[in-house]
Amino acid sequence: MSSSSTTRASFPRDSSERENHHNISDLNTRRAALSFIAVNEIADITRAYADDKEDDYESIVKFLVAADVPPFARAWGYAQAAEIAARKKDSQRVAELLTEAEHNAARVDDGTRQRVAAYEVIVDAASRLDAPRAWALLSELVKAANDVEDYAGDETSLEIEPDAASITGSIDDEDSQPFTITTEAFRLDKIFATMALLDFDRAIMAAHALDGKTPQASANIAIARAMLETKSSNKTQPQRHRRHREIKTMSSRLSIYSFFSSARLCASVPLWLIL
Repeated sequence: MSSSSTTRASFPRDSSERENHHNISDLNTRRAALSFIAVNEIADITRAYADDKEDDYESIVKFLVAADVPPFARAWGYAQAAEIAARKKDSQRVAELLTEAEHNAARVDDGTRQRVAAYEVIVDAASRLDAPRAWALLSELVKAANDVEDYAGDETSLEIEPDAASITGSIDDEDSQPFTITTEAFRLDKIFATMALLDFDRAIMAAHALDGKTPQASANIAIARAMLETKSSNKTQPQRHRRHREIKTMSSRLSIYSFFSSARLCASVPLWLIL
């Protein structure tokens, strides 16, 4: 923490909005408002620490320990803290923070969108920090998605109930007010596109394990698009490398179409989109 190149700024950056809500007299209303603010601060961690020189992840951890937020939000916070900790090249601390994120994700109720979202954000972080762990977590994500009725995979909004268990005293759960948070980080197709760049075949296998036709199709299309975008970016490479990459990409494209065929999705996925 003594490096002169490190920007040191505690988290959260601005507590004025939180302090204003302490004046609310009703306990449930105040708690819901403060929880809403805290979750939005967690959602803003990556943007707030956009500068790679900022690596004060411990202030984030202190905030998460004290914050009155649902386990899903705490898991999200620890996943982002792990990415910031990686800037200090401390692999052990990164692993510890990812483990803490996993523990909080496991606390989220089965069959809920919150559990799916918790594993989505952890898989996303792990894909850049620990690929083997990312694949293990992707399996948990698929299980969580399969447990949610009518889950489509393209949802970007999440309704969150404040965690009444952490309040002392007599609280009527019916008075607890839910709030909604929206972010592209909750999109299942985004996660599969990311994982496809690590290993196309494993991403396809994971997508095939999705029970719902809609999320499975969404994941498959995301994988295909990720591969096509990779091919497009390869056009800027020197000619001597390009031909080899084109052969590999064509093989992947044919594999994609073969998979769509076996999954009986071709009727809804045009050939031109894949090839």
